[in-house]
Amino acid sequence: MRRIGVHTSIAGGIYKSLGRAHELGCTTLQIFSHNPRGWALKDISKEDSALFKKLRSEFDISPVYIHTSYLINLASSSEALRRKSIDMLKEEMNRADAIGAEYVVLHTGSASDTDKKAAREKH
Repeated sequence: MRRIGVHTSIAGGIYKSLGRAHELGCTTLQIFSHNPRGWALKDISKEDSALFKKLRSEFDISPVYIHTSYLINLASSSEALRRKSIDMLKEEMNRADAIGAEYVVLHTGSASDTDKKAAREKH
């Protein structure tokens, strides 16, 4: 069966994204797990995580995609930014696990200030 979804807001609680998608007739969705333009993170409480999973089951919404922060830049020549980006990516994966999201969407970043081949080889 084909699934149709949209990117929904988590305003008011991450679980509210599911109700928004359901009201639109969606059977899948993509969300940000936090403000994608900031490094600060608010924890996803156990209660919110449990409610997300419950509503997801009730509304038959699957799969769930988390889109990572726009600030992540794994290709940066700045070691500080790369480290911060790696840490944020790890946290995004933990947040996906907390709500049972199957997929994490990542833009790896820009190597605009360095050699493109060298940026791809960073690890």
